[in-house]
Amino acid sequence: MSYLFDDYIDLLKQWNRHINLVQSDTVDDVKTRHIADSLQLVPYLQQNGTIFDIGSGAGFPGIILAIAGFNNVVLIEKDLKKSVFLKEVRRKLNLDCQIYACDVYKLDTGKYKKPFFAISRAFGSLDILINIMRKLSIYDGIFHRGKTWQSELSAISNIHHEVIPSSLTTDSILLKIQLV
Repeated sequence: MSYLFDDYIDLLKQWNRHINLVQSDTVDDVKTRHIADSLQLVPYLQQNGTIFDIGSGAGFPGIILAIAGFNNVVLIEKDLKKSVFLKEVRRKLNLDCQIYACDVYKLDTGKYKKPFFAISRAFGSLDILINIMRKLSIYDGIFHRGKTWQSELSAISNIHHEVIPSSLTTDSILLKIQLV
């Protein structure tokens, strides 16, 4: 498995020269800054059902979870260049995941196995993520949140939540959400 992470990093660095997948100042610290951060989700996810990675970008956390052995991940990325990158990673690393290259609001969840679980690392505000969950009938999720998580959370109602401190940085958390 570790060689797949190395292969992924090589692909990321190659593609990042042409399209902006990650900030250039984080490209040399992919293992800690992006991969280890994504792997923090593993204890909170199930192998049954479907995990929807909203706004996958460079594949964090969805591709990383697929490399870690989750075979029920759907990566949703509407940016065409980024979705082409994700498909190339899936092909070259022979990963068992799906890539949905379209607007998340057009996703038909009816063809996927329940229970549904939403994840996201760097996609928009919490209220947008909650609205997407409601629209797609996804009732559980876990999201990476940064410094503004408390103000974002105070604007949301009709949810249960659990705050999980990040094991990597003091100013970010994992926010586990259950819609009511």
